[in-house]
Amino acid sequence: ISVFGNDSYVDKDFYISFELRNPKITPTIMLRVNGNVISEGVSDLGTYYLDNLPIFTYQVNEQGLESEYYYLFGEEKLNEFPTSPGTYSYVIEIKGNEDYKDVTYTYTFTLKEKDYIIFDAAPEIRVVTDNANNDFATTPTKSTKSQITYQVGHLSTTGCLEKYQLEDVPMQIKARGNYTLNYQKKPFRIKFDSKTNLFGLNNGNKFKNWVLLADVKDSSMMRNMLSFYLGKRLLGEDGLYSSDFTPVHLYLNDEYWGMYLLCEQQEVKKNRVGVNEVEDDYLDTDIGYFMEYDGYYNEEGPDGDPTFTIDYLNHSQIKNINGNNSNVVQDGYTIKSDIYSEEQQLFIKNRLEAIYEVMYHAVMDNTSYDIDENSNLVVNTTLNSEEIVNKYVNVDSLVDTYIINDIACDPDIAWSSFYLSLDMSTNGDKKLRFEAPWDFDSAYGIRSVASNVTGSYVGTKDTPWLKILSSTDFFKEKLEKRWKELIKEDGILSDAFNMLNDFTSRYVNDYSLNYTRWPKTIGYNPEVASEVVSIASTFKTQNDAYLYLYDWVNNRIKDLTSIYIDESKEFLIEVDKYVSINKKIRYEAEDATSDKTITIKNREETSNGSYIGNLNKNAGISLSFDVIGNDEDALIMFNVAVLENDAYNTDYFDIYLNDTKLNLVKTKVKGSGSEFNWHNWRDIPAIITKLNKGNNTIRFVTKSTSSSFDYFDIYSL
Repeated sequence: ISVFGNDSYVDKDFYISFELRNPKITPTIMLRVNGNVISEGVSDLGTYYLDNLPIFTYQVNEQGLESEYYYLFGEEKLNEFPTSPGTYSYVIEIKGNEDYKDVTYTYTFTLKEKDYIIFDAAPEIRVVTDNANNDFATTPTKSTKSQITYQVGHLSTTGCLEKYQLEDVPMQIKARGNYTLNYQKKPFRIKFDSKTNLFGLNNGNKFKNWVLLADVKDSSMMRNMLSFYLGKRLLGEDGLYSSDFTPVHLYLNDEYWGMYLLCEQQEVKKNRVGVNEVEDDYLDTDIGYFMEYDGYYNEEGPDGDPTFTIDYLNHSQIKNINGNNSNVVQDGYTIKSDIYSEEQQLFIKNRLEAIYEVMYHAVMDNTSYDIDENSNLVVNTTLNSEEIVNKYVNVDSLVDTYIINDIACDPDIAWSSFYLSLDMSTNGDKKLRFEAPWDFDSAYGIRSVASNVTGSYVGTKDTPWLKILSSTDFFKEKLEKRWKELIKEDGILSDAFNMLNDFTSRYVNDYSLNYTRWPKTIGYNPEVASEVVSIASTFKTQNDAYLYLYDWVNNRIKDLTSIYIDESKEFLIEVDKYVSINKKIRYEAEDATSDKTITIKNREETSNGSYIGNLNKNAGISLSFDVIGNDEDALIMFNVAVLENDAYNTDYFDIYLNDTKLNLVKTKVKGSGSEFNWHNWRDIPAIITKLNKGNNTIRFVTKSTSSSFDYFDIYSL
């Protein structure tokens, strides 16, 4: 980093240089001269992950100038580089003389501990089965899933710190999954004879069960990793669970089997899913429950996990995020926690259905219901809709789960791998919780059916729990608040990208080794080619695949920011001031001068009895109007009718004032889908801008959103 002087504060050049070696630094550079800030943010350095602590060096190109450097933590002066997390300043004071003024440089940086497990290279898991045969890893398919059994053996870990090394630990291993069992590279489940920790995951806690994900569809091998990280950060703040993770190399009976994502089993255990863990053979219903919304529930069979279905009030339609009525499709659930009686199975079925009905009535007819001990609904006259939902649902966990899935755009989310928990024990909160995100190898734009998503994804798909509250104002307000926290410069989303960059840059050789073992999992892969985006066939390295993921997620975040954050609130307050005074001049659309033939239609209830029609999907039609201004601010508000599918996109026109394109405020149009049609006209506030005194030209240029255009009004104060 070089900062050069100029004549404003010194007559000769000098520079300060920093050599950075640091665990994690988010730097901001500030230059002060005699206490005055001369420049701030000289260089945007981003965030760096390196192996060692920072070493700062500096050099002054002038003889005879004394200098001092030190670190500051608040007002505390430190002589050595700090090693604890926090925000610090590195200060260099150069003492001037008759030719040079005093100069102080302050370099502010933040130290953060890494909140994920990474090594210099991916560590190794070595499994040796007693029969020394790898058929268990090659022969299972989805159709033979019920016949899969554990293979007994031992597990060792190598290529890691000594404290994480294991040697010949008794365990069992089997192939796992659903459709992924059909791939050559299969996922596995590991079951130790006694509780064991692997590589320090989950804060070093020990468990018997662990999972190895193959990530065949995802040649970046980062989609599950990203989702787990977001889950840990978002849900973890609520005290809820998301799997920890780290990539590993797997060896089976001394044969290299590729790179896998080591993660945790979805199960009720202390330090995993934290509902009450039922004692063996306990029969009462006051226990903890952990469930999967599971389209494969009917494949469990008599020896599988217990299942149930709910009918969502006879599959009554619910409002999606756009206010449109939509269907509820998938009925089945699999109970992933231990139960020991039919009463427990029937209880969770009835309780879950009752909670859904509470949410349904709160949203659809604004009625509040309590749930009695038999899971029947009882009218509650004291709590409003938001309060009654909060009584039975951990809404914060739903917001976090909604956000994770709305970023991911996983086509499978309407079908399976969506988890819920409910703790009905004495000390349980008895609220439905959403946690343990899972199975994202089809997400983040890799599947062709969900690669070009705009707008809310899960708010319009068929998962009822993600959709049921999405149209309510209180849920949208929580979404907006949470999203603003995430997109801060040093927020969770920034940390997530830093984490992915860290693995991509550090594990280059590791990913390459995996593709040597499984060459068809990079570039064109016949096993998944019909599912994934065509660009995936052009990837030659993991970094290629990661860059596609990186760009896709960045664009998705920008899109969701425009959806979740209503930047028009303050604007609409100003709009109300103009409209309340009602000092306006109306300009009829049919009086426009146009560069193309326009269709004027007659309709009695429209302004002046006519309007311009046939603008739907006809982009680039220019409609010009002569307007008189008075050198003062004015509100431009136009009146359109639109179809249901386009109603919520307020981006109907580009508007030019005297050939200058205006930066319009995108306001969110309220109302249910059934209200939007060619006969339902809406006033859309566009912008408050200054009109020149005398003649002005306002030009509306149509975009690709459907509309009919009746008039626009100019309001002044």
